[in-house]
Amino acid sequence: MRTLTLFILLLILAAGGLAALNWTALAQPGSLSLGLIQVQAPLGLVMLGLLAVVALYFLLLLASQQSQAVLAARRNAKELAALREQADKAEASRLAELRMLIENGLRQQGERQQEATAAVVARLDRLEADLREALKTGENSLAAHLGEIEDRVERGFGGTPAPEGR
Repeated sequence: MRTLTLFILLLILAAGGLAALNWTALAQPGSLSLGLIQVQAPLGLVMLGLLAVVALYFLLLLASQQSQAVLAARRNAKELAALREQADKAEASRLAELRMLIENGLRQQGERQQEATAAVVARLDRLEADLREALKTGENSLAAHLGEIEDRVERGFGGTPAPEGR
């Protein structure tokens, strides 16, 4: 936009310089037709005035477009900032939700691990109790068999105990 503005200003300066150099020719009165009537006026000054009006119109139009562009840029920047803030809030919300999900998952995993550990300990306790009972049963059975063998040995030797060294 700056190059366009500079170009228009250069054209206006060139037209002004040309008018200043040829002022006597521009100021000479002549017959001018306005459609229905004819008037005596300097044609050069009328044309110069029309050129000035058109140039002023285009400068105002250019200034209006630039101000609209600046306003639109500011409005877009505000909207962008609002959207960025909204996205940051949404991201923070998602991160908080993810943190809660991870904490819940870790807590549940810890609870499952404690339950599994408790189940393993309970099973080991049952197995230990079963093993002790099996050992006790085996000990009792062995003692009973030894007692029976002792009785047979005593009966076989006639009630006298067998010598110890053999």
